[in-house]
Amino acid sequence: MTTESRRKGRGWIVIIWCLLSAGCAMYRTEYIYQPPQAPEAQACLGQCQTLQLQCDQMQDMKREHCEYREQLDVEDCAGDKDCERGARRDCYFGHRECDERYDTCFQACGGTIEPVKICVFGCPKEDSTVNTPNAP
Repeated sequence: MTTESRRKGRGWIVIIWCLLSAGCAMYRTEYIYQPPQAPEAQACLGQCQTLQLQCDQMQDMKREHCEYREQLDVEDCAGDKDCERGARRDCYFGHRECDERYDTCFQACGGTIEPVKICVFGCPKEDSTVNTPNAP
């Protein structure tokens, strides 16, 4: 067993121990969207939704075009495995950019976005959430 593989083995032990102990809580963040109250802001939010929809559609079109080009390139390889590996593309076009644009637009319209941290594993017994929004 090499030194490197021993280190990796110890790393897993530490991770497992940490996850099983109460001291290693895991959290996820969710967001609460508070729309603006002004009536004229509703038109603004409608524009945000339209922009997000257009962005999402553009990302989907980019992915579909990439997959189509990849398929053509693989077909041109005529069974040559090395050529096929080289023809493979990363056709992931996520929607994170669209979500970030929407959030910016939402806030520009007067809305607020409040992060809420929620414990999902190894939670302290007294509370399963952190940064709970202010209750009325």
